[in-house]
Amino acid sequence: MLPRVEASGGRVLGPTGDMPWGQWVAHVHDPDGNLVNLTATLA
Repeated sequence: MLPRVEASGGRVLGPTGDMPWGQWVAHVHDPDGNLVNLTATLA
């Protein structure tokens, strides 16, 4: 997912990671500069 964000002109902000509440989290800027939080439930 993150390589696709960067290939589309977005930018990953800081490290991504697994959170203690059971989610993977990433913060990115989309190509227009909007902040987007990406999350996924860990299995």
